[in-house]
Amino acid sequence: MELSTPIGSQAFELLNAENESWLADCFIPPSEMGALVGDRSVLVFGQPGSGKTALARALRERYAFTNDRLTWLVVDWRPRLLPVASPSTTSLTHHHVASVLEACGLALAEYLAHHVEAYLQIPDWAKKRLVWFLQHSASEISDVFGPLLEEVPPEGRTLLDQLLVEPIKDPPHAQAPDWMLSELVKGLKPFGLEGIWVLCDGLKSWAQADPERLNHNLTVILSTLSLFERSGLAFKMFLPAELENPLRRSGGVARRRLDVRHLNWNKQNLWQLVEIRLSLALRKDEFHLADLCNAPGWVKWLEWVGGNVPREWLDQVQPVYRYYIENRLERPVDEKTWRRLRRERPPRFWMDEHGRKATVGGREIDLGELSSDVYKMLRYLYQHSNELVTREELHFLVQRELGFIPRLGDRLYESPKDYGGALDTRIYRLRQAIEPDPAEPVLVRTLRGYGIKLVCRW
Repeated sequence: MELSTPIGSQAFELLNAENESWLADCFIPPSEMGALVGDRSVLVFGQPGSGKTALARALRERYAFTNDRLTWLVVDWRPRLLPVASPSTTSLTHHHVASVLEACGLALAEYLAHHVEAYLQIPDWAKKRLVWFLQHSASEISDVFGPLLEEVPPEGRTLLDQLLVEPIKDPPHAQAPDWMLSELVKGLKPFGLEGIWVLCDGLKSWAQADPERLNHNLTVILSTLSLFERSGLAFKMFLPAELENPLRRSGGVARRRLDVRHLNWNKQNLWQLVEIRLSLALRKDEFHLADLCNAPGWVKWLEWVGGNVPREWLDQVQPVYRYYIENRLERPVDEKTWRRLRRERPPRFWMDEHGRKATVGGREIDLGELSSDVYKMLRYLYQHSNELVTREELHFLVQRELGFIPRLGDRLYESPKDYGGALDTRIYRLRQAIEPDPAEPVLVRTLRGYGIKLVCRW
């Protein structure tokens, strides 16, 4: 199997689409792919590791082309977020629309710099539209375009230097941003381009650091209806799943100017995704999961832990793959070895105390059905993740909510024989709720004679 870039041991190490230069070689489209191309604006929601960035890259590097010819000008845009207490909604709207125009201007400049001969061949009416847009897409021309001029080929720089100062008359009609973008689309037609895709991705850090600010700014953007009503201009926005409910109330979504999609992967997609990566990494025409490991519970484990999140499937394959190549195996990893490996690298665990739910690998678990006693115990273990918690702590501090652990002879003291059975029952129920295989726990571990530990990988 031919690779544009050898990946080898990196195949299951990075698990970060931004840094996997070879990702296109092993991209598997999700079932929603057909709804994402074309000139409809769309919001794609997905949880961490679901493949949002991989999908954005696929649109940019593969689906913007038809028969190896670029058919959509791809604009990479990330909103510059203002504080919630920023001036007015109108000012905030102007701020974000200006940033969209600036991003489009940069994308246009880069495209022209790499297609000088094609530009010289297009009609004058198209040149005038493109030059006018370039000159009006940013308030500070030198600051915005200066870095790009240092990177493009010499002939491209010469052309841009000329276009950015070329005298051009303002059009007699209105210069509203939506009109400017419409004129840009018209000016691109002679190149054979159908229009513009504005791709927005990489907002995860904002969603974690300041979700209120992110939600406020995106609501304003998505309520600017004029941005989503022009033919040939489509926004493709890849957003954290937790933003879906608040953003559904934005004007553009409520008035159906944008479609809403959820990034879901079926089992077949995920199998293909893992196996093609294995094949590429091992330089095999075909390499199946069963070729890597023949343990009876191996695939079932992947399906439970991975859920519908590609990154979590790959995360669980990683230690088995690493063992396979480091030991230069000619046969699949056996069951005993696999069980040891999964204990050494358990699924990631995260608990949302506010939402009363937990995430194990790629599977979300509703904790609402846990009894209050079991839930309190889990919360305490989570607050002391990777620390040994004694059975006495779990009984006296958590269950009885005392501020101390009584000693033998104290009035509030109880013997382990008195509370041990009830405590064991709560631990059993907790494992039934969150463990992929409760019979062989990898998250809630007992250290006989010492206590309990909740193992959390971050």
